[in-house]
Amino acid sequence: MTGAASTPADWFPPERGPVLVVGNADSVFTRHLAALWRSMGLDARILTRRWHDDRNLANGIPVVVAKDTESTTRRAAYACIEQLARPIEDGVMRWQAERYARAMGSETTYRPMVSPALADAFGIARAAEQLRPQLICGQEVFSYGLATAFSRGVPRVLMPWGGDIHMYAGTTVIASTAVRYALRNVDLVAPGSALAVDYIHRQFGVSRERMHIGGTWALDRSRFRRVSGQERPRICARFGIDPDALIVMNVRRFFPAWGSDLALRAGIEFARQQPRAHIVLLGGSGTEPFVAEARTVVDRAGLLNRFTLFDGDVSPEDCGALMSVTDIALSLMRELDMRPLASILEAAACGAAPILSDQAEYRAMAGLGFRASFCPLNDWAEAVGALRQLAACPAQREEMARANRAYLDAHEDGVAQATALLRRIRTLADRT
Repeated sequence: MTGAASTPADWFPPERGPVLVVGNADSVFTRHLAALWRSMGLDARILTRRWHDDRNLANGIPVVVAKDTESTTRRAAYACIEQLARPIEDGVMRWQAERYARAMGSETTYRPMVSPALADAFGIARAAEQLRPQLICGQEVFSYGLATAFSRGVPRVLMPWGGDIHMYAGTTVIASTAVRYALRNVDLVAPGSALAVDYIHRQFGVSRERMHIGGTWALDRSRFRRVSGQERPRICARFGIDPDALIVMNVRRFFPAWGSDLALRAGIEFARQQPRAHIVLLGGSGTEPFVAEARTVVDRAGLLNRFTLFDGDVSPEDCGALMSVTDIALSLMRELDMRPLASILEAAACGAAPILSDQAEYRAMAGLGFRASFCPLNDWAEAVGALRQLAACPAQREEMARANRAYLDAHEDGVAQATALLRRIRTLADRT
């Protein structure tokens, strides 16, 4: 079934049923995986429970909303489960308030709750059973791990994202129990790195044999690339940026846990010191209050014409265009990172020189040839120093770009990684 001449479309032929990506239909990660699998010939669909787009499409990807398929009785039963579980969980969170605060660290914009995920898990598992899929892949352990684990009869794959296992799982005994159960009761766990494999094995007791590294994201090198000199002025004009500027882009969403305040302070100070600098700050859904406050701070500094700030989500097309003209990319994330590809590696593919908070995941990439300037966590002043160094040395930026192109060539063939993951899932299915 998985011979050398066969393809993923041969392993999971559409006529035998869909493959389901269980997750948030608004998430770029969920959509990207489904789109990748569809491009490989699979009938990939997103399965979720709480989504309110009447088209039942997410960027052209079919979305099945479990709630729409539920009887009135079942919907009431799932609501009852959530209503009964919620006050119990609230009480445990109050009892373990110090534990919750330690686990969440600087993340204050999201309050992870198991009770809605538990109610959704029953509805999603029921909908999955009715769809008779060939495989189920859960995106993010905390919110969709139980839904994936509750599904039966087909290979079940669960992809951690980082915060789910490093932060949310540690908030309460209820959270840790739910995450541990989900990880231990699926057929395959697919984290994004070897370090994550070690952590999941150590923290949750998942055997290494039931884990697979990679295949969760395919870097599109045709879309994320350095543009020619002729294209740069056109793209810069589109965003109101001087094409002769030294463009610095904060490539993470504008949340404090993701280092937004550090990037803002570093950007303001560097703009004061470097007249050619133009700073781009991405937004993201839910970041609007932080972006509004940042815009006020930048305006007070008299630098508004030297900054580009975005309210809400930035389309993948706009993000790719901005990265294609970026000279230096910032990622000063405070909390543990496990999935840097969607930002750091995309910017590197565009030739930007990265300045990163010093994290184990990034150091592991550096051990394989990735080049970046590393700053201590929570140290915006060191980031300014790194910006000055790279601004003064175009040759160093170009050397970084060459090294990172070689790293990407050697280690980031996303389609090959996705194919290897699907091959392993097909092998699992053949054994059951």
